[in-house]
Amino acid sequence: MIGSLTFSQPFGYMKKAHDFDGTIIASALSVDYFAQIGQMPFLDWLLNKNPMVRIGPPDISHVTHFSIAQLQRRLEQQEKHKSSDEPDFLDHFIGGMKSNPDSVDAKLVLNFLLANVLAGADTTAIALRAIFDFLLQNQHAMTKLKSEILTLSFNDAEAVPYSRARSLPYLDAVIRESLRMHPSVAMPLERYVPNTGLTLPDGSFIPPGVAVGLNPYIIGRNEVVWGEDTHRFRPDRWL
Repeated sequence: MIGSLTFSQPFGYMKKAHDFDGTIIASALSVDYFAQIGQMPFLDWLLNKNPMVRIGPPDISHVTHFSIAQLQRRLEQQEKHKSSDEPDFLDHFIGGMKSNPDSVDAKLVLNFLLANVLAGADTTAIALRAIFDFLLQNQHAMTKLKSEILTLSFNDAEAVPYSRARSLPYLDAVIRESLRMHPSVAMPLERYVPNTGLTLPDGSFIPPGVAVGLNPYIIGRNEVVWGEDTHRFRPDRWL
């Protein structure tokens, strides 16, 4: 799916039914490494960037080379890539590069592509698996969601437009509740405090420039926010 969305061509894992080039396992191991070392970045210099013996995540250079080749080919064939074709992520990234040349260059576009391929695939798969797992364990939610979806009239051969899918409140609630209980990334995604500083609800002040982050898994189980049934899958809490 990520290959089709990003490059308008599937990677082939579904068709061949196995990780034929090792990308899936390499990506998973890389995420495990980044999740741990990302909390203690100095260790990366001792492990992944060790000049004598590299002890780090698996080599994923073939993914980088593939993405570079796709970008170069698309740029060379820009005129042949008709505007009537369904645009993919790469089309939008190149469009951003052309409309904002001062801030978006080919290197940044490559970073976007790698984010889709390496980070977007597994996180999307985790979210989808969680949604179906929770629904299969909760027949009431499953029945309610099916009833809502069946109110749409659409051609089975066509994908439901995003604009119409967004209009389904219970579907939205199911997705949000699944991500609350089982976030795709259960680690702090740190941000720097802006120049104005940050005053917390209890009056504590965090000065500018400090890296702060919250684990979404922990936030999703805060009883002050969600009530005493935080461990229960209940999409109606979002309605």
